[in-house]
Amino acid sequence: MEAFVQYLINGLAVGGVYSLIAIGYVVVFRVVRLVNIAQGDLLSAATLVFLWLMNAHAGLPVAVAGAVVAALAAAIFVERIAVTIGGWFDDLRAFLLTLAASQLIQGVLLLAFGTQYLTMPASTPPILTLGNVHVNGIYLLVIAIVVVALAGLVLFLEHTPLGWAMLATADDPLAARLCAVPVRRMGVLAFAIAALVAGIGGAAYGAVAIGSWNAGTTLSTAGFAAAVLGGMKYPLRAAIGGFVLGILQALVSGYAASYLQDPLTFVFLIVVLLAPVAMRRLTRRRPRSAATVAA
Repeated sequence: MEAFVQYLINGLAVGGVYSLIAIGYVVVFRVVRLVNIAQGDLLSAATLVFLWLMNAHAGLPVAVAGAVVAALAAAIFVERIAVTIGGWFDDLRAFLLTLAASQLIQGVLLLAFGTQYLTMPASTPPILTLGNVHVNGIYLLVIAIVVVALAGLVLFLEHTPLGWAMLATADDPLAARLCAVPVRRMGVLAFAIAALVAGIGGAAYGAVAIGSWNAGTTLSTAGFAAAVLGGMKYPLRAAIGGFVLGILQALVSGYAASYLQDPLTFVFLIVVLLAPVAMRRLTRRRPRSAATVAA
């Protein structure tokens, strides 16, 4: 039972990071109609900058600010080539450009940080005792940060004029433009929000995991799987998907083997994508089978 609780807390911490990636996917997709496959690379860049600054003893506030700036710079790069240059609402071209941007970002990270793995500076983490379970306090702090970030984003979207303008653009860009909503700026704002949550997520991820130049691919896949669970439209559902995936990975890693985490992500993605199709087929077959039985 003690091991299960520890795995659960670890999964919630990592799953919270997946939730932030998924939120970035959802915000950009709803406003720009673009699957930004480089979303995980924004977080990966933020993680490496955060860890590098922490190892340089720059201090936590500077490291977090550096992580957000790194994510914002990467997001501006993706937005410029995929939307501004690539063309608004040109789905296939924009998607391929985000894929190319993902590889370019990873190349820049490789040149900047090399193939070495970065971790937090050696220190004694705070240990909290919950009954008979000893928990790393950093994991609980990460979970709290993620929850606050998610709550702040929801409040922004649903209770501020800018948030309302973004939601209006997401629902009907043409109607929003006729109502004097700057649709183009809303797209830029969507990327800025995706960068902000990626920066926060990068700092949180760096506190509980290892940073590497090519981690963006795995993070993008995990975040995308969680976002698909929310239909690429609902931030809360996407966040729940991230937490679920993180918990599943932690349990599989703890009770089976850690190398099964990445395959589990793809299994999760396949199940999420095929589940609606299976449900529709089942609902179509039921009336036929009932009619057959009645006959």
